Amino acid sequence: MTTGGSLDSDDDDDSGWSDRLEEIYEQTKSFHTTHQKFFIRLSLALSVAFWVTLFSLPLYFGKLHYCVFGFRGELHETYSAYGRDPGCKPEMVGKMRNIGSFKEPEMVQWTPDMTPWHDNLRHRDIWCGYLPATWEDYWPNIAQFIVFTVYASTGDTVRLAWQGLIGTAGACINLQFMCWLYPGGAYAATCASGEPCVPNNFSFVVCWIDVLGVLFLFLASRANENTIKFGMSWHVCFMMDFMNPTKPLPGGVLEDLSGVNIWSNDLVPEILLTSVVGAVISILATFIPRIFFCMRPLANRVWAAQNSLACAEHIGSVWKESIEYLCGTKSYAKKYQLQRKIDDVREKIASTKGQVEQAWWETFQCGTPEQVRLKQHVFLTGVEGVQRTMYALANCILCEDFGGQHNEFVGALYHSVMRLHENSFKLTVTCSHASADGVITDDEAEEIEALQERVRECQRELLHKFRQAVPSGISASLAEEITFLFALSFWATTTENLATELVTHEPSRSWYTVIKQGFVDTWGLHHVLEPDHLKFVVRNFIPISTCYILAYAVPTNSVFVQYSATMPNTLALLITRFSGSAFTKNIHRTLGVLLGKFWPILLKASWMAWPCQSTERGILQLVSLFLFVALSSYVYYSSTTWATIAVLVAGYGVYPLMIPCESDVSSDSYYSARYKEIGQVTVAIMLQFCIESALHATSPAELAIKKMEQAVQAVRTGFRGFFEGDLDLMAEGMKTEGYLLEARALAAEADPSVQLAPGWQAPFKLRLYTMSLDVLDQIKSDYVMLFNACLDQQSFSANGENTSEILRPLSENPAMRALFERLTGHSHNIMDSLFRTLRHTSETSLDSDILKEVVEVSFHAVFPEDERDRLYRTLTLNLPAMSKQHLSVVYDPQARATVVIRALENAINHLEDICSLIIGEDIF
Repeated sequence: MTTGGSLDSDDDDDSGWSDRLEEIYEQTKSFHTTHQKFFIRLSLALSVAFWVTLFSLPLYFGKLHYCVFGFRGELHETYSAYGRDPGCKPEMVGKMRNIGSFKEPEMVQWTPDMTPWHDNLRHRDIWCGYLPATWEDYWPNIAQFIVFTVYASTGDTVRLAWQGLIGTAGACINLQFMCWLYPGGAYAATCASGEPCVPNNFSFVVCWIDVLGVLFLFLASRANENTIKFGMSWHVCFMMDFMNPTKPLPGGVLEDLSGVNIWSNDLVPEILLTSVVGAVISILATFIPRIFFCMRPLANRVWAAQNSLACAEHIGSVWKESIEYLCGTKSYAKKYQLQRKIDDVREKIASTKGQVEQAWWETFQCGTPEQVRLKQHVFLTGVEGVQRTMYALANCILCEDFGGQHNEFVGALYHSVMRLHENSFKLTVTCSHASADGVITDDEAEEIEALQERVRECQRELLHKFRQAVPSGISASLAEEITFLFALSFWATTTENLATELVTHEPSRSWYTVIKQGFVDTWGLHHVLEPDHLKFVVRNFIPISTCYILAYAVPTNSVFVQYSATMPNTLALLITRFSGSAFTKNIHRTLGVLLGKFWPILLKASWMAWPCQSTERGILQLVSLFLFVALSSYVYYSSTTWATIAVLVAGYGVYPLMIPCESDVSSDSYYSARYKEIGQVTVAIMLQFCIESALHATSPAELAIKKMEQAVQAVRTGFRGFFEGDLDLMAEGMKTEGYLLEARALAAEADPSVQLAPGWQAPFKLRLYTMSLDVLDQIKSDYVMLFNACLDQQSFSANGENTSEILRPLSENPAMRALFERLTGHSHNIMDSLFRTLRHTSETSLDSDILKEVVEVSFHAVFPEDERDRLYRTLTLNLPAMSKQHLSVVYDPQARATVVIRALENAINHLEDICSLIIGEDIF
């Protein structure tokens, strides 16, 4: 009985352990599922660290080094049975035989007709590896290429890899051309007698023209930033060695079939091949070993279908919740949650469309995957039109007061609204499913057509109910409700147009079109001569070329080393298209580069306790490198503030860490060289900072204000276009969003807390600036709502030309003239006061007349209720009849006029908000 009880106890223990393990498994699975973003970033960082560490193995362990590179460098000495064996020359690979003596070796390639080759007779038979010596020298290039190239998705990584290869190839082609022009470079023209050299008529003038000219061409092109960085980085290194009269170029003379001697530089194939290897491994890093974390591949095309469907479902969910809220009886906190969800819809659509566009780098316009990508792009482009209605929807939710005739109006239309939403949502989801495989079958086309017809029926029903509820002039109390109906009908119409485009769309983009467009985008004069781009060229060309001249001309002294490309190479990798005063960015870049140079010194010092050839040291090097790359990469992929610093630390730090065992790490000369290198980097970045500061005579605060002025001018132009009945002028107002984005980007630089040494001026009013941008963003939303209401919706799906049947009658209405004077007058006065307040830099009070003006505008910006109601009824009467071809609320003249008036009213109210912000500044 005791034994049986013991067995039962063991069974209970086993069952308890099994339950506990199952519980741990479920908890781990749940944690993994609920923290997807974290695991995506972590797995990608570990994947990069894995591949970098894997490629470091031949550099850290003697046997692997011997297998790959043969008897070269420090590591091969351990395996010498006869002291120091005859070493392999740089160009030697494979099995070699010493036909000379041990003291005077003469190496030849071993061939099968010779006596058998024995690996243990290393004084006679020598293994020179699979790769030549230059591969060992540039092996760290593979790791650095991986660190700078791997990014958030496979498509992004392929794009960056291609750009890096193109830039590298451009620099290599230029070097090969210069070697053909002047064989052997400057060294060949000045080498001492008796040394092997190639006589040439070397010209420093031509070389300087080439150095500066190629730098200028890289910068002047509209090539991607990664292409320019890699191209200029290699170019300055190549040309510095080419112009160095004390350094021979690796290579030799080739003789082609016609008998012409051509100098071939051995660096070109090695650097191109190591770059190609780095590019291939970078792409693999987005797949392997991420699977060990149960993560799906980072290929955009894998996620695009899922995210497209999520967008469709998210849109339908937001509309349903918004309908339930607006058809309620009172306002409550739900409206703020809906506001956040509406913003999420816009962000989700934009990010998913970006995924589909980047997926081109995964499909390369080939086969079924490209057809799928194109269909998904059509779907998302159509869905993107929904964003134009989201501005109106958000305004309705925030401003609805549920008073007046609200309950009677929504009660009469509720069921029609719900039916329209249900069928529009079904149509959107069906289109998403149909685009997932890239082919619209006949059954799918029939289903889509049937759903389109149901949506049209619901549109007609909603229009009928709307006209019954509002038979004549519209009351101001129903402005929000009617704007909401317009937005819903707009969404349904957009979905109809999307379905039609999806079914009829046929891929028509050819490789010729892609190449032609790429050439135009890169070298088109209208792109190259853009003012902002020309500023970018000057801002980067002057410091890089200055550093190159200093590196070439200044003799070795202090921190400077003559003919060292460290300074220009550093700036070539740190170019930026940021158009403002980039003080914060320069500080981050300086910190990143210096830490990238400093950490390897500390890590190598910790390795000195073990000899180069020891296994313990190799393991310590592997662990140190893995942790260094993994931590830096994780910060790069996950942090917004510290990403730039992290990638520079990893990129600049991985190169010295992957240099094979250096015997002089403990000597003063090693640290002296590293100190000089850090000094050169610091000088280069500080020089760039000084030149940029000189070119930007305008302060960051003034640049930010000017960008805000551009946004205000754009939206003013749009409103003026409406009152003048000019659609083309109104289209200019749609540029406001771009200016606002640029203005927000400048806010960080204008922050007074980042100023190094504030002068006599009072701190910039950053709070007023950022809060005013928020209000201007709302005014921009009002304008988008106005623009959408004015446009005839059939122009979106017809020939693409903007038309408006309602614009002229509205703009010519006498009541609109008073509204125009009110809006433009208030806008001019308020914005003038805002800019004067932002530019107030003294510690004295601002002119009291500005305060009086702002208060007066704030007082007159309020609409009395009877005036509002009279305005709505006046402007919604005597409008042109609606075409019987388009029977929906989105085409109804009264509904469109209501949206227009509400947009103008909102804009005036938002101007009053700016008044409140100005008055809130304690400077009067």
